[in-house]
Amino acid sequence: MKTACNWFGAGNLPDSLKGLPQLRNIPVELQFVASAFVELQHQRHLADYSTESTFLWADAVQYVSQAKAAFAAWDNSQKHAASEIFLLSLFLGEKLSSKR
Repeated sequence: MKTACNWFGAGNLPDSLKGLPQLRNIPVELQFVASAFVELQHQRHLADYSTESTFLWADAVQYVSQAKAAFAAWDNSQKHAASEIFLLSLFLGEKLSSKR
């Protein structure tokens, strides 16, 4: 999932997806969803597995706000055909970038 989110968040798609007309212009909302997923997953891993990490209340509030904004952006991005390919990319991940 992280791989696909990195592709869509940065707009740096693998060759197997670059030619798709639905992805010529990835909606900003979808890029935000993908980037937020990567960032929030990273912060969650720090919170769950790093004994050296500490979080302030303000940090937690910011991450919750970012998650809420990502859900709102997802609602707005679902009307774009790119969203369906994004969902498929979450499932297939690195298989889309492998050279066969």
